[in-house]
Amino acid sequence: MRASRGPALPALWLLLTAGAGAAEPLVGPTRLELLEEGVRLHDQGRFDEAIAVYRRLLEVDPGDAAAQHELVFANFAKGDYLETIALAEGMIAGEEPAAAGIYVFLGAAHGLTDAWDRAEVVLRKGLAAWPDDESLRFNLALSLAAQGKTEPAVLAFEECLRRSPYSALAWRALGDTLYDASARGRAVAAYARSLTLDDEPDRAAGEVALRLWEMILEGIPLPAETGATHAVPLKIRLPGGPTGSSEDDSSTEAVAVSMVGALRYGEAWKEKSDATFFAYALDTVLDAVSEIHSPPENGDFWGPFVLSYFDDMRAAGHMEALAYDIRCAAGDPEAERWRRDHATEMRRFRERSARWAVDWVSTQAER
Repeated sequence: MRASRGPALPALWLLLTAGAGAAEPLVGPTRLELLEEGVRLHDQGRFDEAIAVYRRLLEVDPGDAAAQHELVFANFAKGDYLETIALAEGMIAGEEPAAAGIYVFLGAAHGLTDAWDRAEVVLRKGLAAWPDDESLRFNLALSLAAQGKTEPAVLAFEECLRRSPYSALAWRALGDTLYDASARGRAVAAYARSLTLDDEPDRAAGEVALRLWEMILEGIPLPAETGATHAVPLKIRLPGGPTGSSEDDSSTEAVAVSMVGALRYGEAWKEKSDATFFAYALDTVLDAVSEIHSPPENGDFWGPFVLSYFDDMRAAGHMEALAYDIRCAAGDPEAERWRRDHATEMRRFRERSARWAVDWVSTQAER
């Protein structure tokens, strides 16, 4: 995720930070009624009025943690990032750590004013105080990715997903980071996993589904573009990095994806639909990534946290249903027809997918 993607980030920050680390309100009807009024105004988009309510509460009790949190949140939601920074910096300056959400909003505000290095410092400070806070951990990973610190960002997202392996948003963010690093195979796996976890795919999910298709066909010239009746032979660069390095793995992934994509306009597939080829290509690419990253020497993340899911779906005969389900998010009418015509297969896939999450957690708990 490059810093140039900044304009698309506010919604992501807000989704993860709404209510993050908010303190429990103290007992007291007058204060509680005021706090609830401020939240109601905030939810209606009347940020200045909400801010006035929170400031009134803080005049009575400057240490009211809930009012502090909501004041920072309201300024952040309003888009006043400089005021968010000023308020939050004052709140974390004391000897006692501020609520986790204050660090999150401060880091987010620094990031959205292109001070990603400052965001990283603040978020690390917040994690030192609140080591189990998932929003701090996720936003730290975002700040690393935005600075182009790819390897630390990937490790940070992997740690987030070890703790919350069923977060579609975290898988998507990991996919973005891997995509920017040209790790095409793992990016395909991360994006695909995110889409299997989306109960109600939205516009962002549709964009991810289209990117999956583009990644599979990346570098494959269309016959219409060349004037040929078939695809032009593809020159594939062999891996050149040191054996066992992350560069070597990424190159090997790129070769695997390109070799699959090169089949699209060959004799066996040129008359088939995009949806049909996608089902084959996705299964083949994920199988190749599994071969590259499942061995123990490649760490304990890719095997148990994502590739074993696809391996299980494949063993149960559900990869075709999974692929068509993902393809539907891209708005493909043929994929939608396939889902309607194979309702039983879709139901069985989704039931097994849901059980897999429960079974995996149970298995880990028994260790």
